[in-house]
Amino acid sequence: MDEKEVNLNQLLIDKCQKEGIIIALVAINRKTKEIELPQSIKDKVNNPDYYVCYCHKNKQGEYCVEKIEEE
Repeated sequence: MDEKEVNLNQLLIDKCQKEGIIIALVAINRKTKEIELPQSIKDKVNNPDYYVCYCHKNKQGEYCVEKIEEE
């Protein structure tokens, strides 16, 4: 994971904490940092302009972010 992805992860964690979100599957535009709830993950995963990830709150109350990549 590069530094830009770490920053995008933190952006998502901050939003989830602020809004009380427990689980989110999102696409983040790498240029604008806009967080989107995509209708189709396939289009976003294959687009290099987007960082697609799954964020959830674990049992310890900490947020975990997992990058989703095409198989």
